[in-house]
Amino acid sequence: MKKLLYVAMIFLLFSCATSSESIQKSSAHYKLGVSYLSENNVQMAFVEFQKAFELNPDNKDVLNAIGIIYLLNFEDYPKAVDFFQRAVKIDHDFSDAHNNLGFAYERSKMPDKAIESYRKALSNLQYITPEKAFYNIGRVNYRLKKYDEAIEAHKDALKRRPDFYPAYYGLSLCYNAKGSY
Repeated sequence: MKKLLYVAMIFLLFSCATSSESIQKSSAHYKLGVSYLSENNVQMAFVEFQKAFELNPDNKDVLNAIGIIYLLNFEDYPKAVDFFQRAVKIDHDFSDAHNNLGFAYERSKMPDKAIESYRKALSNLQYITPEKAFYNIGRVNYRLKKYDEAIEAHKDALKRRPDFYPAYYGLSLCYNAKGSY
């Protein structure tokens, strides 16, 4: 009985050490991927993110990074949506992933889901860059010809960050479309 307990404890300690080691290796691959991405070496970044994902499939940042590459570089919107959904399933308050998911929906021609995702990003009061989500809501509403809603969203973006120039451009498009010069 003591031998069985001893073997079980060793197994438990070994599995914890292996898990911790995997997480550390995953983190290193993620950091390498970010470095490659900052150098615009997309393929090497993607390889490093995939290695990080294999070692730790529950890392929300890795899932978000892979989703970004599928979205912006490979233009594979269903895969991007899948990775962003995985990231927000792990952390429901992950505003950047909600915002990215909204953009993937927008690119997939699903404007209602896009706006819903942007709003989920904004539901986190600790979101550091809410002006981006407001601007995105404004852009989608502009394309849907909902100019008044688009104007409000762009104004909300500017309330958060007065020097966010894309929102001024969005406002000018909306006022132009309404004939308000």
